[in-house]
Amino acid sequence: MSGYIKLHRKIRNNALLSKNPMARFVFMEILLEAAWRDTEQDWRGQAVKLKRGQALLSRKQLRDLTGLTDQKIRTIVSALTNHQIVKINQPLTSSPCVITICNYETYQDDQPRAYVEPNQTPTRPQPVKEEREEVKKKETTAIAVVGRKAPMAKQMNLPTDLDPELAQIKKAWNHYATETGKPKIKSLTRDRQRRMREVMDENGYTIDDFNEAIEKALLSDYLVEQPWFSFDWLWKEDSNISKVCEGRYGNGRHADDRLSNGMTPKEYQEYVLNGGR
Repeated sequence: MSGYIKLHRKIRNNALLSKNPMARFVFMEILLEAAWRDTEQDWRGQAVKLKRGQALLSRKQLRDLTGLTDQKIRTIVSALTNHQIVKINQPLTSSPCVITICNYETYQDDQPRAYVEPNQTPTRPQPVKEEREEVKKKETTAIAVVGRKAPMAKQMNLPTDLDPELAQIKKAWNHYATETGKPKIKSLTRDRQRRMREVMDENGYTIDDFNEAIEKALLSDYLVEQPWFSFDWLWKEDSNISKVCEGRYGNGRHADDRLSNGMTPKEYQEYVLNGGR
């Protein structure tokens, strides 16, 4: 495959591609392999139709292109899918799947934008002064409301809808909070969403893992009683969700089995206050 691709600077605004070099590397390889026009590609004697912006790739092909392990490729492709950067028609295995690059036309369109030379007669009527002022007023209103800036996502023209998977996680925590009296989550801020995605993408966590952690937390009297156990604590360290899933805080016991040794939370607290004696 010959030719070139376009790389828009907006890639720096993407929550995943701007922070994860490996994800950016894999995405660029997929972009390089994508068809620039509707075509057909042979796979073991069968013609596979590809639309513009689609690539026919298997896990082995991506491994050969990037030099990454199968596990890393699965994790990164899953992250690219969750962030709606690409779509796949089936799980990535040894058999190739069709990977569709979202918004391909937006950033790879070959049609140049209209340009008017300074001394060239415009091809369409230009707005009069009153119209220009009205347009300027609308643009100003979009940025400033009662002296405040519009949300950063709107200023950067980024999607403002909450990731469905993160919305499910919020719902699961709030159900747990209702059962235990823990603080509920009112909103998932940009910083929270970014941290949640980082932990999930880098460790391969899914919504099922979080639900399992919540189920284990419901069985732990120790976690219910601890003020430090909160929604943000689960995402503070990469291993915190795994610790809860593994039952290290289950049945009212502390994570460190060498210290708790089957003690109740009250017994363990007295143990610590007595200097471990």
